[in-house]
Parts: sequence; C-alpha cells; structure tokens
Amino acid sequence: MRLTRNLSLLYLVFSTNLITNISSHISIIMDGWSTKGHCLFSSFSIQYIHSPPEDPHAWCLKSHLIEFKHSVGQHTGNMIGEEMVVVIKKYGMEKKVY
Repeated sequence: MRLTRNLSLLYLVFSTNLITNISSHISIIMDGWSTKGHCLFSSFSIQYIHSPPEDPHAWCLKSHLIEFKHSVGQHTGNMIGEEMVVVIKKYGMEKKVY
C-alpha cells in the first residue's frame, strides 16, 4: 500500500510539472466505462499542441493520461462535470483549459 501511495504521489508531481510547462491551451478528454460487474472507472487525458521554441511552426499533437480511477455512482453529466472540475483544480489547469 505504501508503494502505491508513493507511486501515486510521484505521478502527481510528474504530471503537475508537465502541465505547468505547457505553453499552449489544453483540451481534456474524459472516458468512462464499467465492468460486467458494474464497477465504474473514469480516465482523464490531456491533449495540446507542442511547438519547439526553435521552430514555432513545427506543431506536434501531444497526449497524456493524467488520471485513472475507480468511480462511484453513475456516469451522469453532473458526475462527469464534478470529476472534471476536481482534475482541473488538482493539476492547476484553471487558466489553461478552454
């Protein structure tokens, strides 16, 4: 359990640093699904355009999974919206998401 907690914290720090260094706007992608046993899962990914400073016209679409978790309840619009707000705040993306 301690290893899992440490890895989760390390991934949070890595993802937060990655997002902090993104200079473009960010899009968030949510995916939700359930198992045959009705266990719900949600994942959140980000996508953005990266262009190196030495060649700002060389665009490259980047994508990263930032959150994967077990969910409780149903995948309703309200639940998805609430989870998305939590993810946006957790990774400090309030000024980068449009």
